[in-house]
Amino acid sequence: MAMRKKLLAFTERLLALFLDNLYVKPKNVCRLLLHPGRFLGRSYFPEQKSKSKTAVLADQLRNILLYGDVDHFYYFYGLDVKRSGRRRDYVHYAVFSKRRDRLNLSSPFNSSCILRNKLYFGIFARAVGLTTPANVAYVRMPDVLLLETGEHVSLEKFVDTCEGNLFCKLLDGECGTGIFELEIRGRRIFIDGAEADAGILHARLCGGVFLMQERVKQHHSLDELYAGAVNTVRLVTVRDLRSGGIEVLPSILRVGANGSRVDNTSQGGIAVGFDLQTGRLNELGFFKPEFGLTTTVHPDSGIRFGTFVLPHLDTMIEQAKYFHSFLGMHSIGWDIALGEMGPIFIEGNDNWEINGHQDYEHGLMADFRRLFYE
Repeated sequence: MAMRKKLLAFTERLLALFLDNLYVKPKNVCRLLLHPGRFLGRSYFPEQKSKSKTAVLADQLRNILLYGDVDHFYYFYGLDVKRSGRRRDYVHYAVFSKRRDRLNLSSPFNSSCILRNKLYFGIFARAVGLTTPANVAYVRMPDVLLLETGEHVSLEKFVDTCEGNLFCKLLDGECGTGIFELEIRGRRIFIDGAEADAGILHARLCGGVFLMQERVKQHHSLDELYAGAVNTVRLVTVRDLRSGGIEVLPSILRVGANGSRVDNTSQGGIAVGFDLQTGRLNELGFFKPEFGLTTTVHPDSGIRFGTFVLPHLDTMIEQAKYFHSFLGMHSIGWDIALGEMGPIFIEGNDNWEINGHQDYEHGLMADFRRLFYE
C-alpha cells in the first residue's frame, strides 16, 4: 500500500511536469509575445530610472520559463526600476503559493476549515480567550438562525426585532467580496448607508450563506486615519520547521480610502507596511494599479503615514502567536482590527498572499528560504 501511494504521487508529479512544460509555459510565452502590451504597466516609481520595454518583456519571459507564469506583481515590487541584483530578493508567487499550500494543507488533519469558515473561526477564537466580532445570525435564505438563542426566524421577523449596525459576510468569502453593511433602525433598512427595502435585502442575502456580525468599533486613532471602514492589520505568523517556534513576517496595515466601506486593496484600499518593533507606519502606501500607485498621505484624512503609530502592537503579536499555537498550520495571515481595549481577530487565512508583504524596499526570499524549508 505504501509503495502504491509513492508510485501514485510520483506519477502525479510527472504528469504535472509534462503539463507545465508542454502546455502551460508555451501558452504563456505565446500570450506574452502576441500581446506584449498587456504585460507593460505603469511604474510605481516614475521618478526612478526604468528599464526599457524590451528588458521588461525579457524579465517576464524569464519568469515564464522558470516559474510557468509572468510575475503579476513585477511593477509593485519595483522590478521595472534599474537596480542591480534586486530581482533575486523576491519570491515569485507561483513558487510561494505551491510551497505554502504544501506545508499548510498536506496533512488531512490541518486546521483550514477553522480559518475558512467565519462562523467556526469566531467560535474557536472565543474558546481560546481571544476577542472577535460577535456573531449575530447565520443566514441561509429563507432561514435566519439567531446564534445567541438558537431560534430560527424569517427575515421579516429579524428586521422587525433587530436594531443596530451589522456586517453581512459570505461565510467563506475572500478579499472583501460579498460584504455589505446592514443597519436596522425602527424597522428601516440601510445597506451600505443607503435606505433599502426588504426585497433588496432579501436579494442580497440570496447570493450565498451569510454570517451577520456586530460592527467592530475601532481605536479612535484608526478612525482619525480613515473612519469609513474598519482598518485591519494583515499580520503573518509562521511556524519554524526546525524549532517549532512561531515568528512574525513583515506585515501591513490595510486602510480604506475614497469612500470605500472595506479596507481590502482589491476594493480600493491602501496597503502600508510598518515597523514590527515600534508600530510606526512606513512612509509609502500602495494602491492596486487600477486604483492608483503610491501615496505618502491618506487621500481622505490627509494624515502622513510615516507619522502614524499602531496601537496595541505587542499585544497583537503576542495574541496572534498564541492563536497560531492551537492550529496545525505552518503559516497564517491574520486580519486583525484594533479596538480601544485591544486586538479584535476578524479572520485567519491559510491561503494568504505574499505580494503585499514584499515591496520596493525589501523582498522576502531570505525569510522564505529560512522558514519554508528545513
